Amino acid sequence: MNDTLFTNEPSYIKHPLIKPDTVEQRLYQLNLAGKALEGPSLVVLPTGLGKTIIALFVIASRLQRFGGKALLLSPTKPLVEQHASFFRRVMNISEEEVLTFTGSISPAEREKLWEKGRLIVSTPQVIENDILTKRISLEDVSHVTFDEAHRAVGNYAYTFIAEKYFEAAKNPHILAITASPGSSDEKIAEVCEALHIENVAVRTEKDRDVKPYVHEKEIEWEKVNLPPEMKEIRDLLDKIMDDRIGKLGELGFPVAARKNMSKKDLLALQKSLQSELRGEGNPAVFTALSVLAEMMKLNHGIELIETQGVLALQKYLEKLGQEAFAKGGTKAAKRLMDDLYMRKALHMLKENMGEVEHPKLGLAQKIVSGQLEGSPESRVIVFTNYRDTAEMVTDALSEVPGLFPVRFVGQSSRYKDKGLTQKKQVEIIEKFREGEYNVLVATSVAEEGLDIPSTDLVLFYEPIPSEIRSIQRKGRTGRQHKGRVVVLVTKGTRDEAYYWSSKNKEKKMLNSMHGLESALGSKKTTDLSAFENGTDAGPEKQKTLGEFEVPDEMGGETLRVVIDHRETKSGVAKALDRMGVGLSFKALEIGDYVVSDRVAVERKRTDDFASSLIDGKRNLFAQLSDLTRVYEKPVLIIEGEDLFTARQLNPNAIYGSLVSIAIDFGISILYSRDEEETASILKVLAKREQIGEKREVNPHGKKSARTLAEQQEYLVSAISNIGPKAARNLLVHLGSVEAVMNADTEELQKIKLIGPKTAARIREIVTSQYKG
Repeated sequence: MNDTLFTNEPSYIKHPLIKPDTVEQRLYQLNLAGKALEGPSLVVLPTGLGKTIIALFVIASRLQRFGGKALLLSPTKPLVEQHASFFRRVMNISEEEVLTFTGSISPAEREKLWEKGRLIVSTPQVIENDILTKRISLEDVSHVTFDEAHRAVGNYAYTFIAEKYFEAAKNPHILAITASPGSSDEKIAEVCEALHIENVAVRTEKDRDVKPYVHEKEIEWEKVNLPPEMKEIRDLLDKIMDDRIGKLGELGFPVAARKNMSKKDLLALQKSLQSELRGEGNPAVFTALSVLAEMMKLNHGIELIETQGVLALQKYLEKLGQEAFAKGGTKAAKRLMDDLYMRKALHMLKENMGEVEHPKLGLAQKIVSGQLEGSPESRVIVFTNYRDTAEMVTDALSEVPGLFPVRFVGQSSRYKDKGLTQKKQVEIIEKFREGEYNVLVATSVAEEGLDIPSTDLVLFYEPIPSEIRSIQRKGRTGRQHKGRVVVLVTKGTRDEAYYWSSKNKEKKMLNSMHGLESALGSKKTTDLSAFENGTDAGPEKQKTLGEFEVPDEMGGETLRVVIDHRETKSGVAKALDRMGVGLSFKALEIGDYVVSDRVAVERKRTDDFASSLIDGKRNLFAQLSDLTRVYEKPVLIIEGEDLFTARQLNPNAIYGSLVSIAIDFGISILYSRDEEETASILKVLAKREQIGEKREVNPHGKKSARTLAEQQEYLVSAISNIGPKAARNLLVHLGSVEAVMNADTEELQKIKLIGPKTAARIREIVTSQYKG
C-alpha cells in the first residue's frame, strides 16, 4: 500500500482510503487536519466549509496508521444517515464496513454489527447505552469524531463517551468539530475538558486561506415600530408586572424595575429563593416563589406582544387560561387570569384580532416575495423562536402568489400542536430541496442536526441572544453562492437587547477561540509535511484515567447494582459506572435500583414527585405499596432541589404525602441534589448491604394485580391516541367498557379530551374486520 498519506494533486485528494477524484483539495482543510492529528483537537469552522471533509482526512489517516475502528458521533438520526452516505461514497472501504447505529436497530443486532464495522456512524445516546450495558468495547477504536461538539457539556452523552474512550482505547484520538463552541471562556473550557482537548484550530470566513471558498453574505437589520394598540396591551401587562414587583418588595425581596429585568434575572431570583427554602421554610418565601411564577409568565407574555404580535399573545393566554382552570392548575396562572388588567388585555386582544398585527408580518411577506420575484429558483428559510409564530408566518406567506411555504417544527407535541415525526421532517426537507416548497418557516429544529440545503435568504423573525444559535442560523446561507441574512427588530423592545447581546457574544467567542488557539499552539508546532508523508506529528499519547484512580477501598471486591432498563438514560447509571460499580440492566417490575435481596430503591425527581401528587397519586402509592410488599428495606430517593416549588403545591400537601410514605408504608426517604448524589447514595447502600451485611443482590417480585377499575382504564387507554385521563373520562361518562365500545362518534365527542379524530379512531378499531 502506498506510504504517502496525502499528496497535492491539482484538484483532488489522493489517499489509499479515499476514492480517487471524489474530494476536492483545499489547503485550509489539509492544514486543519494536520493540526488535528497532533492530538485530541477541537476544530472550529463556519457552517458549509467542510468540517466533515476534515473528519474524513483524520479518520482515513488514523485507520491507515493504527487500523481498528473509527467512530463518528452526530446528534440526530438524519445527520447520521447523511454522514454515512457521504463516507460510503468517498471512502475506499467496503460499504458494508460503514455502519449506522441508531435506536431503530436492536441492541442485540448492534452488538453483532459492531464486530464487523470499520467506521461506525451513530447517535451518541446509542453508543452511551451500549458502553453502559457492556455490549461494545472501545479498546480497538483508534479515532472518534464528535460532530456539533458544543453539545459536550453537562450530562450530554458526549462527555461520558469521551471519558470511557480514554479509559479503554489502546490508541485514543479525538476530533471535535463545530461552527460555534460558545462565547464564554467557561463554556469553551468545559467542552475542551470534557473531550480531553489538547489542540484548538480556528478558521473564520475572513482568514486568507478560507476566503477563496466563501461567498459574500449580506446581513441587513430591518427595524419596525410597535403599533399603538399593541403598546397599550403591553402597558396593561406592565402594570401587572409592576404590581407583582411591589408585592415581592413587601415580602422582603426587592427587585429591579421591570425595564432592567430579564428572564435570566428572574431565574436567578428563583434559584436564590429556592435555596432559602432549605433553611427554616419561611412562609414568605413560598408566597414570593408563587408571585415570581406569575412574573415569569408575564415576562413571556410581554415578550410575545413586543416581538411576535397579537395572535401569538392571544394563543399563549389561551394556554394560560387552560392551565389556570384545568384540574390541578397552578395558583399563579389562576391569579393572573383573574387580574383586572389581564381581563382588560384579553378584551383588547379580542377587539384587535384581525384588525392590527405586528408590522414584522407584512415586512416578512414583502422581503420574502421580493427575493423570490427577483430569483424564482431561490430557497428561503424564515427562523422564528415560537411554533405559534411559525404557523402565523406560514399562513401569511401562503397568501402571497408565488410563495409556497411550509411550517417546520420539532417532534414533540404540545397543547393543540402536534409535532413532526423525523420521517415527516426529512420528507419536508426533500420537497424543499426539489422546489415543491420554496420557503421553510422553522423553529430552532432547523438550526442544526438536519441536512437542509443552502438557501439564498435567511430571515430572522426576531434576533436571538444565543451566539451559537445565531451562527448556526446564518450558516444556512452563502454556501454555494452569495447569501443574504435579514433580521427583523422592533424598536424600543427586547429585540434590540437580543441583537446587541448576540453580536457581542459572537465577537467574544472568536476572541476566546483565537486566544485559546494561541495559548495551546505555543506549546507545539504543526508539521504539515509530516502529516502529508504519513506520519502524524508529535508523539502518540496513550491516555488512561487509571493514573488518577483512587485505590479501591473495598479490598478488591466489586459492588453491584441492578438497574431497571428504563433508567439507562439517566445520569445515575453513568455516575455509578464512573465510581467503579458493576451494573446489570434488567426489566424490573418493582423498583428502579436493587442493591441487595432486601433493599430496592424507587427514584423520583422532584418535578415527577410533585406532579404525581396532582395527577397520579394512586399510581405513586401503588408503586410504593409494591416496593414495601416485596422488599424488607424499601427506599425512596427524591432527587432535586425544587420539591416545594416544582408545581407550586401547598407545602402541607407535600409534607402530608411524605409522612404517609414514611409512616404508613414504612419506606425510608432520602434526598439528593442531583444524579451524581443519587449515585453516591446508591453506592453507599450497596457497600453497606454487600460488604457490611454480606447480602446477595437479588431482584424479585412482581407488581400487584390491577384492580377492576385499573384493568378497565388500561383496556380503554390501549386504544390508539387515548391516554389514561381520556380513558377515565370515557368510563366515568359512559359507565362501562362495553358502553365505550358501543358509543357512536357523536356521543364520544361530547366527552372531554375526545376530539373528532380520536372518536373516529375508536369506532374504526371497534368496527373494523380483523385481518391477522
